[in-house]
Amino acid sequence: MKLLPTLPNILSFARIFLTISLYFFAFMQNKGLFAIIFAITAFTDVLDGFIARKFNLETEFGAKLDSIADRIFYFSIIIWSWLLISDFILQNKFLISITLGALFATEMFKLIKFGNLGYFHLYSAKACAVSIFLFFFSAVLQLEITQTLLYLMSVIIILHCVEEIILTLLIDKSKVNVKSLFHHLGWLK
Repeated sequence: MKLLPTLPNILSFARIFLTISLYFFAFMQNKGLFAIIFAITAFTDVLDGFIARKFNLETEFGAKLDSIADRIFYFSIIIWSWLLISDFILQNKFLISITLGALFATEMFKLIKFGNLGYFHLYSAKACAVSIFLFFFSAVLQLEITQTLLYLMSVIIILHCVEEIILTLLIDKSKVNVKSLFHHLGWLK
């Protein structure tokens, strides 16, 4: 396993550090600064994978570190939501509960089948990340499009969960960088 500190790994570690630092701004209710650092943190999620693929720096360690950083970041959004936009969350608790329930069920299904949470790195996960970012960024800044972005995010997340569950059923052991169900079935290269 290659553990050299590559730029993608540094970006993943930076995402973990930035995620932790965002709690300060959430507790202080500094939504403007929170939104800026949140955007930078989310950008590291895009940048680390892009650099790893572009410059052939992909490693198993890097993929796992990226997934750990992602889980810490995206789990934190649940806590930050309660701290920063609790009224909106309460107004939409049914849809948010269904969406979070689908994510939790998917993760538990992978844990039961593989003994770990799995690191597929699907394209649909990237779509989820974008939709979560757009929704949460919009909600923190109280933009008018927030409700629509919540619906869009929920649909994308639930479709992603369906894809992960199908892949989990089809794959014997946890794999990294599967890309999509269509790639796994050989329908796309």
